[in-house]
Amino acid sequence: MAKRERYDKVIKLFGTSGIRLKNLPPKIAYKVGLVLGEKFKDVVIGRDTRTTGKMLESSLVSGILQSGGNSIITGIVPTPVLGFNTRYYNVGVMITASHNPPEYNGIKLFNKNGIAFNKNQEREIEDNINKDFPVNWENVGEYYNDNQAIKRYIEFILNNIDLNKNFNVILDTANGAGSLVSPKLLNLLGNRVYL
Repeated sequence: MAKRERYDKVIKLFGTSGIRLKNLPPKIAYKVGLVLGEKFKDVVIGRDTRTTGKMLESSLVSGILQSGGNSIITGIVPTPVLGFNTRYYNVGVMITASHNPPEYNGIKLFNKNGIAFNKNQEREIEDNINKDFPVNWENVGEYYNDNQAIKRYIEFILNNIDLNKNFNVILDTANGAGSLVSPKLLNLLGNRVYL
């Protein structure tokens, strides 16, 4: 991985799939939140099971609220669940470092259509990340929980897939966010699931 610039003078944060850094500083999540809150207003956030997920989520939320945006929290969800649910909001943020070692974490951004940000959109975030965002007590955003994200995702799949056959499935979710969706979904599709 190429060496990154100092975090307070960011030039290049985004890599091939969002921001992924070893010991990702909460300051980065906060600054990304400031930009997203101002530009998009309603920001839905999901995270995986990484230890630093809650910390980064809190920092991201603080930035979003400060810049007048609303934070909608789904909690721990697989990345496809967050991407799917972005359609109900203006932009989505998944806090995950995917396959990287546990000391890494990251921020992946999704458009309203569930497609990841392109390079131009990522560059716009980087260009505005050091902008001054004063606190205005009359313009602080709101914080909400979305407890229906997984349910909506499962219902969409069930309404659009018919396996026409049942399977015996051995499933190892490795304590990941998929453990909240995959066993239930596979059972509802008529399979016998062994964990």
